[in-house]
Amino acid sequence: MGLFRPSDSKNLATNKEQRPTLLTCFTMEQRSVERECLDMANEMSQKFYVPSMSDCIDMTEVVKGSSIKETCETQYFRQVYITYSDCVFSKIGAMSIATDPIDVKSFIDATITASNLEGSKKNAATKDFNACMAANYSLPYSHFSYNSDKNPPILRSYIEKMNQQLDFGQLAPTASILAMDCVTSALVHNGCVASSDQTVAELTQELHPSSYPADSDLWMSCLNEDRQWFSFVCGASAWSELAPRWSQDCTKATQPSRGDENSCRVKRMKQYLNFVTDCLMQKSKAVSAFYSMKLFNKKDPMMYKDIVIGGSTLSDQQKKSSMKFFDQCMAENATLPYKTFPYDVEKVPGPAVNKDFLNLINVMFRIGNQLATMPMRADDCLISALLLNGCNAKQSSEVAMRIFTGLSGMDKLFDLLNYF
Repeated sequence: MGLFRPSDSKNLATNKEQRPTLLTCFTMEQRSVERECLDMANEMSQKFYVPSMSDCIDMTEVVKGSSIKETCETQYFRQVYITYSDCVFSKIGAMSIATDPIDVKSFIDATITASNLEGSKKNAATKDFNACMAANYSLPYSHFSYNSDKNPPILRSYIEKMNQQLDFGQLAPTASILAMDCVTSALVHNGCVASSDQTVAELTQELHPSSYPADSDLWMSCLNEDRQWFSFVCGASAWSELAPRWSQDCTKATQPSRGDENSCRVKRMKQYLNFVTDCLMQKSKAVSAFYSMKLFNKKDPMMYKDIVIGGSTLSDQQKKSSMKFFDQCMAENATLPYKTFPYDVEKVPGPAVNKDFLNLINVMFRIGNQLATMPMRADDCLISALLLNGCNAKQSSEVAMRIFTGLSGMDKLFDLLNYF
């Protein structure tokens, strides 16, 4: 009964009848309810992930040693699972089953009793369910924790991944979540479980521990995951807000060539970069404390520099050099046509592919003779300062190549959009 991450839209297109099933004793009617509720929860997680994370970042205070990403995702995916479990309660029986408090008898009748388990195993599963509901649990909550020694070894990887995906942190499970976990454990412990290596592998493949790349694939390796994640959220927010308008302001017939500084691509890129960099400064809390309204927050480049460079893993000397470079960069008059990285790429330490990456960035994020906004300048100066002072010096060529490949795909996506 796992959930997909927001980026897994390909899984939703899979033929429902071909999906692997964890609980093999469920009837077709029970499986149908499970799939329907799972699809609804997955659709919710994909549709609302970015706007929910954006709002959560704005409302979450920075606490040293804590992760804003972890805090926001913990709350969000707990709510997604609540949606899923409440859906099952409303549809699994002949009538909607109460959850506050839980109508335990009706839930058992609609799940264990209605399953295809033989009589003695149904009785054993019912006993296990009741014991599980009465058992104490600790925080952080762990799925499949009841009598975990009875979990089949074949499910080890599946359970580990599920707990990564549905990590509620210090938030307690609701009664309906607990009941869903208990009924699953009770059925699994009594033989209602997939036993094929292939089926379990497919179930595990459907689970993804993060909507965002692993730490090893972060572009700016000297920055913590929160800072990298802000870029992901801001980029996705920009795309969501701007792309629908872009499809109306340019047509294939009037589209100049990509190299033309009047092309749709160039004009749209400034809109995109301005949105993203403004968002990044907002999410990083680099705003004047005198402006309390979100829409009118005054961005502060110096605060941005202190927050991001100061919180990096660079050495004290590297941080000092980076901050000095940032100040010099911001004081310079930008030359036109504007470049995101106007410096000698050969001076950037790290894998050779990083130099190709920077050359691609200059082409991909080209805005021609348009002037960069202050947030754009601040973010570009910040990235330049970090890269030239060793941010990616120890990054492996393999990771750098994966990042380069991902950016190339994004570049093609921007090009493709210009023809619709």
